[in-house]
Amino acid sequence: MPTQKPRIALTVPEDLNELLDNLSELMGKPKSTFIVEFLVDAQPLFQQLYDTMNQAKEMKDNIPALIRLAAMANQQVGVMNSEMSDLMSQIGKGEK
Repeated sequence: MPTQKPRIALTVPEDLNELLDNLSELMGKPKSTFIVEFLVDAQPLFQQLYDTMNQAKEMKDNIPALIRLAAMANQQVGVMNSEMSDLMSQIGKGEK
């Protein structure tokens, strides 16, 4: 019964094709089986690469919002610094 799995057509450089042929012969497996097994073994790496790239993209997409939040935080710090300065001035006047 034919497989229901998706198929991918690949065009590879001649030297890579020759290497894959040699490896599949040494392993006693069809080239397509060897390649699929290799890709399945590398799947966790591909997942980690995807997750990392996706996280970087999300961070990049969130940069404008992060900039706005940082500006608001800086503004609040400025207000707090001003209030603390006023308080310190009042305390200083009371001590004299």
